[in-house]
Amino acid sequence: MRVLGFILLFAGFAVMNCKMFAARDIIYGAAASQMERMPQQEAYTRQEVLQGMSRVGHAVWGATDTFYFSGVAMLVGGLLAAVAPRKQAPQKAQPDGAANRSQPVRSETSRTSAAAGSGG
Repeated sequence: MRVLGFILLFAGFAVMNCKMFAARDIIYGAAASQMERMPQQEAYTRQEVLQGMSRVGHAVWGATDTFYFSGVAMLVGGLLAAVAPRKQAPQKAQPDGAANRSQPVRSETSRTSAAAGSGG
């Protein structure tokens, strides 16, 4: 499941990047077209600029694909990668011997109190 999640993440990211490069050319073309349509003058009113921006936005929106598929693929892939259980690496067998076994160690306080009690 984790592998599928990472594949979806990668595919969604790749599709989104390809669409962004295609959209860049569409945006540039729409903006250049709008610049040619604007009257040549020194200053523009706020209304003229807003109308020009609106025309560019509508032209771009109608000409570009949406990013829904790639966004959903990345979301599902991320969820699968995060939720799916991870494979545990096989643990190495440890040799069985006295050197590898932990030995109980008496604390310093228990030795001191035992010595104080027997010294009487």
